Amino acid sequence: MAEYNLRINPTLGGVVKTWCGLVGTHVVVRLLEWVVTCARSAVGLHDVVNKKHDGDEDDNVCGMLMGNRHGKVNSKVMPATIVVDGYEVELAQSLPASRARSTILRSFWSQTRLREAVDWKKASVRSAYLTMAWLVAVVCLGRCMLFVRTGSWYVRPYDWYSMPIVGERLHSTSVELPTHILASCKFRNVSIAKTELLSVADVIANASDIKRKASPKVVYVVPFTAGSIVTMSDDNLMPQQAALMPSTHNPLEVLTVPYQHVEPREALSVFPFWWNVILGEHFAEQVKPSSLLDRTVETLNLTFHLVQSVEELDALPSNSSLLVIAQGLNDMTEFLAMNRPKIFKVGFIALAREDCNNPEALQLLGEPRIRFGLMPFGDCTLVDGKRFSTIPLGPSFKQNFPINAHATYIPAISERQYLLNLVVSWSVLKPTRIQAMMAALDVCDTVTRPRTFVKRALAPPRKCVIEHNDFVVKALQHVDDRIGTHAKGWLSAPPSAHVDNLKQSVFTLCPYGNNPEESRVWEAMAVGSIPIVEDWVDEALEPGKFYHPSYPTTWKCVREDIHGILKRLKAPVLFVRDWERDLSRLIDYYVRHPQELTDLQTRVTDWYAQVGRHLQATLIQNVLDRFD
Repeated sequence: MAEYNLRINPTLGGVVKTWCGLVGTHVVVRLLEWVVTCARSAVGLHDVVNKKHDGDEDDNVCGMLMGNRHGKVNSKVMPATIVVDGYEVELAQSLPASRARSTILRSFWSQTRLREAVDWKKASVRSAYLTMAWLVAVVCLGRCMLFVRTGSWYVRPYDWYSMPIVGERLHSTSVELPTHILASCKFRNVSIAKTELLSVADVIANASDIKRKASPKVVYVVPFTAGSIVTMSDDNLMPQQAALMPSTHNPLEVLTVPYQHVEPREALSVFPFWWNVILGEHFAEQVKPSSLLDRTVETLNLTFHLVQSVEELDALPSNSSLLVIAQGLNDMTEFLAMNRPKIFKVGFIALAREDCNNPEALQLLGEPRIRFGLMPFGDCTLVDGKRFSTIPLGPSFKQNFPINAHATYIPAISERQYLLNLVVSWSVLKPTRIQAMMAALDVCDTVTRPRTFVKRALAPPRKCVIEHNDFVVKALQHVDDRIGTHAKGWLSAPPSAHVDNLKQSVFTLCPYGNNPEESRVWEAMAVGSIPIVEDWVDEALEPGKFYHPSYPTTWKCVREDIHGILKRLKAPVLFVRDWERDLSRLIDYYVRHPQELTDLQTRVTDWYAQVGRHLQATLIQNVLDRFD
């Protein structure tokens, strides 16, 4: 069994750098003190010399130089007499004024010795003590962090962090497996067939002349969560342009499209992807933003209008078509339960639960007002592949990920600085992220590093970006979630750093979170980084057959819910079932076949654009077919 080092503790090089930094800081502080003291003394000396030659008979000359009120001479700083051209001359009596001034000042600076300003031995010893204190604090904090996030005070073997082993260790003594949890699945395996990618042009071509020539149709988009309509501000709707700084040395990058950002609403995280991206202007030219509150498809006489208040919703006529964008399926039940005297035709886009187990599923299934529903994650009780379908999770815009990332400059493989990136947070409930980090560290220590000095000099290896969120950062994130502050931003890297890491990485590692689908997959593809995605291990990891670490009694995601979109739409991503076994093999293969790697990147960027057009077409097709 391979031994892994998660690099929790500081390295010897890190300790030495810390000690050197502390010594350097001590020296700089002492030098600053010395400079300030000398400057003050020089000013005082200049004043004394002027006074002597102006007839001032103050006898406490040397005392005045160092601010000594008792007039005692500090011979190490300024003697009572100085030697000029071989003669000992009294301080300001035997020379002309101009020559005396310059000679006395030269003598002063020559005798204020720099080496006496810094006690190197004391600096070294003090820095060593501080380094030891820092080392003990970091090691203790690292061990505490490791225990909190993994359940162990020290790094365990790779298999100790596997999902079924962790789940059994956490839950087998406290809960029983829900062996009949799939009994409520009505539509299992309905979404497993391959799906062809559509475009808005296909929808227009397939639409009948009657639909194309019909009177204008308006679909009212209702952002809804926590029992109320979310009013969007201009910052939530109007893209703000940011200067695109070149992340490579290619000067052409500055000539391309700048990043566009919108301010997301944390309570409604699904809104930016659908309103600003899918219904934006970045995929199909047939879909056009006619205003901040409207999106139009002129060929189909179709308009999506954003509702901004409950009063506006109440003013709509009966039988209006509503597209509700909600944070969760529970929000949909709240929306339907609102006492509305009018009957609406409702479609929705909402997040299902990460465990694919939604108590609201049967209620939504029997609700006649709901014409269609689109949801990430899915639920085999609800998803039938027709009326209710799964959709991608899409990028996360909480950190201001650009809404037009795919339309900006995409560096080629040869221009990227990093072989791979893995930036994750650890948790006892997300153990395979630790396995991914173990495998990534091993790959970056072996595959990416030439074994000889000559090879390193001739062909420097690509670097890797492997990071886990700091314990303090995670603590601040919990504080932010509780009280609505933004303290995490004080310690986190700026949002642009995340985009740059993706743009500069050939591969992006995407291990499980609570659910296998992660926004990182879609963010990577948007900027041309090839995702390496963790797939489901085997048939044993089905609901009712193992303890899921996060959802031991409610886990209901079946096989088609595990990256079903990627597989159904034939995404050009790389899957691994075991990070230790598969990652080094994949990396080694593509490093030795650069042309295949370049072709794969091209397919990734093309596929992401096609999926954007496909989601546009899917939404518009549902509106045309189910809102008649």
